[in-house]
Amino acid sequence: MHGNITEWAHEVCRLVSYADSAKVTDNLWGERWSKLVANTMANGVSACTGLPGSQIAQSTAIRIGQARGYRLEEIDHLPPETIARAGEGDAAALKAYEERRLSRVGRGSPDQRPSMGQDMAKGRRTEIEYLNDFVVREGEQIGIQARANERLVDIVKRVARGELKQDPRHITEPAAKLTPASQTASPSPPPGAERGSSAALRYTCIPQRFRAGASHGRKRS
Repeated sequence: MHGNITEWAHEVCRLVSYADSAKVTDNLWGERWSKLVANTMANGVSACTGLPGSQIAQSTAIRIGQARGYRLEEIDHLPPETIARAGEGDAAALKAYEERRLSRVGRGSPDQRPSMGQDMAKGRRTEIEYLNDFVVREGEQIGIQARANERLVDIVKRVARGELKQDPRHITEPAAKLTPASQTASPSPPPGAERGSSAALRYTCIPQRFRAGASHGRKRS
């Protein structure tokens, strides 16, 4: 795969565009890493919390991609630098990030979960090793620690093994003792805990009041 833009690439793009959005690019590694970042933002969080509509602003994953020389593309219609700075605590970037998240309320089912969240619910093997764990390994090669991703990988694997229950507090209260599987845990965020942070991890979810009413505001065709 040479990555050059050809007439055939444009033709494939034209055909695919009948079914979904498509574009032609020669930025193959940048596109792949950007997609990886998008997947690491939501999949593991949903798998270990049981919540839909949840994300972490992946500052470390973006910084690792940049350090490896990749030219990252927009992620969820936001510049990668905005998401990275949001994860690092920049107030203006965090505001832009959260406004983008809230703008999507009502555009789909409020109970829709990422693929890994569905895998966990159905007892299937997750792909955490190929997402957040891959970010950890890539970071180690260039001397960047991805501790938030390490923690997320550990929690997802423990939930998958049945050692822990799905619980939003795994993310919203990172310093708290993890809930054993023998105890009952509710998959709803504790009051006032829509956001939290651990190292370079910043967790956000659509507040319950918005998620609960999302389906009522959708237009029907």
